[in-house]
Amino acid sequence: TLLLAAANPSGVHQSSDFRLTEPRTRSATETCGAKQLSARIGEWQAEISFTGIAEANNVRTVDVLTRLLETAAPATITELAERIQPAVDQHVRALRGVSRRQKALTVLITAVQQGKDPRLILVSNVDR
Repeated sequence: TLLLAAANPSGVHQSSDFRLTEPRTRSATETCGAKQLSARIGEWQAEISFTGIAEANNVRTVDVLTRLLETAAPATITELAERIQPAVDQHVRALRGVSRRQKALTVLITAVQQGKDPRLILVSNVDR
């Protein structure tokens, strides 16, 4: 997956592809899927995207992130990142029968608040 993000004090722009890969065979699936979503966190506008596993045991990664935002809305961007890490770890642990390398999942958060410097936060289970 290619994730592109650009931010300045007046906005965040993010792009990703829609190709999904089956983690056990590493082959492209016939379906496409969203790998990004938007959220309002206090005064911040955040764009969230991911690369890595798109689904584990019939649970889509985008659904895990969406539920995390809907069930207990974080008050700050930092709190969002702190909540994403354990959710990512739990989601990846549910994936059985694939190598650790194939369980890679990285979430990119780009956020902006009018008049402030933009924030870029990377949450990943890779290289830990």
